Amino acid sequence: KGCTGSATTSVVVKELPKINTSNAVVCEGGTLQLTVADYGTGTTYSWAGPNNFSATSREVVINNVTLVNEGTYNVTVFKEQCSVTGIVNVDVKEKPNSPSI
Repeated sequence: KGCTGSATTSVVVKELPKINTSNAVVCEGGTLQLTVADYGTGTTYSWAGPNNFSATSREVVINNVTLVNEGTYNVTVFKEQCSVTGIVNVDVKEKPNSPSI
């Protein structure tokens, strides 16, 4: 009866990384480059995409692109117990056949 109490705790608010993504169009046989910003020490990156694609680097380069590389790529950035996911839609354009002469 009549008792009061209080407690104090510190709260640290971490800023979410910001991901800017844009869709990509690449020609068959070309090079697809997927990149997110460098968020510094302690940041990890996780990519997932079509045809069981996965990677853990900030920059991903896929050489000699084929139609199986077309689709949606997700990248998740983890920094200081926070994470955010971005999406890139990749459209692979089929290379035209050589014209007959």
